Formats: sequence, C-alpha cells, structure tokens
Amino acid sequence: MVGYIYILIIGLLMCITVLFTTKSVKIYEDYSKQSAKEQSIVAVAVWLFILILFFITYYPVTRDIIKRNLNLSYLQYSFLIVIIIIPFLLIKKHKEPISSLGLTIKPIIPNIFLILVGTISILYAFFVGVKPLPPLSEAIYKFLYLLIFIGFGEELFYRGFLQSRLQRVIGPVPAWILVVILFTISHIPHSIFSMKCPVCLLSPLVSGVFMGFIYMRTQSIFTLVILHAFGDLYAFFKYM
Repeated sequence: MVGYIYILIIGLLMCITVLFTTKSVKIYEDYSKQSAKEQSIVAVAVWLFILILFFITYYPVTRDIIKRNLNLSYLQYSFLIVIIIIPFLLIKKHKEPISSLGLTIKPIIPNIFLILVGTISILYAFFVGVKPLPPLSEAIYKFLYLLIFIGFGEELFYRGFLQSRLQRVIGPVPAWILVVILFTISHIPHSIFSMKCPVCLLSPLVSGVFMGFIYMRTQSIFTLVILHAFGDLYAFFKYM
C-alpha cells in the first residue's frame, strides 16, 4: 500500500508541476485527421494482438507449453520491439516527423522541471522503501534495460503514438481516458498470472492517468520515458 501512496503523491506533484509550467492542453496537428484515424485503427489492432499474445505467454498452461520449445523472455521482448517498430513504420508511410510521436524535448522548461521533481521523488521513495538496497551495478543495468525496452517502448506506443492519434479523432480528454483503460488492461496478464496480484493493476491505472495527463499537456514523451523507467526500477526491487 505504501508503494501506491508514493505513486499517488509523485503523480500529483508532477501534474501540479506541469499545470504551472504549461499554458494549455496541446494537440499536435501537423497531420490530417484521416491519417490519425487510420493509424489509430492500426494501433488498436496491434494492441489487441499483443494483448492476446501476452495472455498466451503468461497463462500457466500455455506458458509451460511454450517454455518447452522457446525462450519465453526473448519472445516477450520481441513483443516490445514490435510496438516500437510499428509507429516508426507508420509515420514513414504517412510522411510525418518523429516529433508527431512525442520524440521531442520541447517544451524544454516543463520537461526539465518534471524530470527534477519526478526523479528526486522516485529516488527518495527508492532509498526509503527498498531494503536492502541492490548493488549499484545491478541497479544501473536494470535501469538501462527498463529505460530502453519498457519505458521507451510503452511510452512511445501508448502516449506518443496511440494517444496522440486518438486525440485528433475523439479529442484530448476522451483519448487520455481510453489510453489509460487500454494501458491498464495490457497489464492484466502479468499482474494476474505472473505476480498473482490483482490489486497490482492499480499501479498502471494510476500511473497511466498521470502519464497521460502530462502527455496531453506537453505532447512529449521525453520525461515520461525516464520517469517510467525509474518507477519500474522501484517496483522491481521493491516487489519482485
């Protein structure tokens, strides 16, 4: 329960920060609504396909069958690589800039404040909540893995790609809410079958609300990738 309180407090601090450092809700509009609609359909289809694969690889019976023939970790990593590659393929097809995926450090000042507030808060929670502390080399290795595969992959797909396209079709707030729902559902296989902890779904639900709100205000995943990795680092050494 302490971990969820940390998430709530850190999330609120970051949302207050972004409210004071950004002027209004932003929508990236350098591509057509029709293009956004087509890409949204593809994104939801990819999400559903990956979700089914995650259920198959996490459900005990099918997981044991797969493990006899394949390296399960490599298979799950490949799913993450897919959700990284597809957004880049689609923006290339539609001739859109990478900034349309939230790959920009602008707005600079809000991002700097968010990184400072979020990183200091999460590191404080890490040093207070994780006992004993892991070796530094292990923590750095795990952080880099989480940064590249989990933080970047999930934020690129859910916020930079899916939320940015949906907000052009259905509006910023409905897109934010829908992506939070999809993001939470995608964590069901891991929470239910792997961790056997249904209440753990509160973590992606609450963090998804905050991450989506911050993206809605900044249209940048730069800060979100870093904070996502730090948050997962805390969760890994606290609960795994």
